[in-house]
Amino acid sequence: MRTCVLCGDKRPKHQLIRIVRTDNDSVCIDERRRTSGRGCYVCMDATKFEPSRINDKIKRALKLQTDLSAEFVENLSVRIMSE
Repeated sequence: MRTCVLCGDKRPKHQLIRIVRTDNDSVCIDERRRTSGRGCYVCMDATKFEPSRINDKIKRALKLQTDLSAEFVENLSVRIMSE
């Protein structure tokens, strides 16, 4: 079981999207759920949150110094809606 950083729901790992911060501080969606680095999970219900809240929660979970790019947040929203 993993916890969504946005809503706090606990779900099986396969029902969540994993986001990872790699060694070079880049952030990406971990399709295979095997990329090394600091990770967090987001549920499919994340569309109910505003992009600014998504940015803040993921930034905190991954211990980032800078905001996520608007392009990344948009790609994440598209990915969530397609699931």
